Amino acid sequence: MACRGVGTAKFPKESYLEDIEFEKFHFFIIISSSRFTADDVWIGEMAKKHRKKCFYVRTKLDIDIINDRYNQGDDFNEAATIENVRQEARKCLSEANVDAPIYLITTRRRHSFDFTSLVYDVNGSAEENAMQDILQSFTDICSENTTDAYDAISEKDQSLIVTVYKEKGATGLKDVIMQNKDKWKSQPLKIAVTGNSGSGKSSFINAFCGLSAKGKRAPVGVNETTKGIRSYTCTGNDKFILFDLPGVGTTKFPKESYLEDIEFKKFHFFIIISSSRFTENDAWLGTTIRKHRKQCFFVRTKIDIDISNESYDKDDDFNEAETIEQIRKDARKCLNEANVDIPVYLISTRLKKEKRLSFRA
Repeated sequence: MACRGVGTAKFPKESYLEDIEFEKFHFFIIISSSRFTADDVWIGEMAKKHRKKCFYVRTKLDIDIINDRYNQGDDFNEAATIENVRQEARKCLSEANVDAPIYLITTRRRHSFDFTSLVYDVNGSAEENAMQDILQSFTDICSENTTDAYDAISEKDQSLIVTVYKEKGATGLKDVIMQNKDKWKSQPLKIAVTGNSGSGKSSFINAFCGLSAKGKRAPVGVNETTKGIRSYTCTGNDKFILFDLPGVGTTKFPKESYLEDIEFKKFHFFIIISSSRFTENDAWLGTTIRKHRKQCFFVRTKIDIDISNESYDKDDDFNEAETIEQIRKDARKCLNEANVDIPVYLISTRLKKEKRLSFRA
């Protein structure tokens, strides 16, 4: 995720950590096209203080090499230029006694210089952080500090986790995780698709799962066709199971008991669908899903109808890109007001074959 640098007008140093939601990041990559500054040093020290890894990356090395080659002529030495760039880049770090490597890269020559090393080290840190998160999650289970986020783990696996942790500690637990790391591939993935009547849920499910008229399709119609909770298995992958859920706040599924009524805990992630603006109830559900550490996607459907209407109304003044951007802003207005920072995908199941908009099956 890209963040503005420290000390800008909108991101002053005094409130920078709070402004960027510092705690949610696992590690930091600090980028500069010249020397690193005192503010760069400060953010690196903050990361280290909070036991987060930090990588310093000096970019645009190709421009330095081109300039030196032009200026030095026959005296040009690429290795000497690279070493000088490295020393200049880390001058401020050295003065602050920051002992961190600097990666010299150019995106125009990705396989040259330190780019490969950077990718390797960042991936290693990502895996390390992921493992730490898993270990912490399982340690919570072993300490009987369970949360809804781990209810998807079967009782058999929970029993194994607790036993191994008590007998062999975190090291033994890590071994068990590594031995079973691919087990998820054989487990069904339960995806909840929720939205109000007429929002296009059934069409979305049919398109996503590749369900034809000859097979088991989600019923489509102008009247309310989702009377209960139904499940549909995707063609070509029987581990992907989509559940057609009513939206929040209907007579049969009131907000107060919605999570219990739909058996919230059994789903791995949610897709919230609307054919217009998302509502306060949608924002509430998205916030609740994130609170329980589950993934959530907001999908605005029937974009083809909006485009067609705008094209008819505006005629020669019609601009499809502007129409799409306005739809996106309108769709997420309520989400913005509720501080729900989740992207909105604009789709049309009718335009799926044209690979337009955000639809990627």
